[in-house]
Amino acid sequence: MRPLTYHAFKSLHDLGVSHGDAKLDNFHLVTDDGKDKIMIVDLESADYEQTEEELAYTAKTKTNFVMRQYHNHLECMKHDCLLLPKRPLRA
Repeated sequence: MRPLTYHAFKSLHDLGVSHGDAKLDNFHLVTDDGKDKIMIVDLESADYEQTEEELAYTAKTKTNFVMRQYHNHLECMKHDCLLLPKRPLRA
């Protein structure tokens, strides 16, 4: 999941855009042509003013932040016995 999330951030950053609302609800796992991708939504608070260095840094830090949220969410689902069976990602 981490590589898909990083790729999503990096794709935005390659366009000079930094996502401004990195909460788990804004990251959707979708399948396109048989491959899994992360689709980032809610770009209302996007930042278009960052340098390349800032974008590179935020790609890593925001990926880490979203992945921590994701792992915490999985732990809650596991605790509540609501965790669905895993399937391998198709990248």
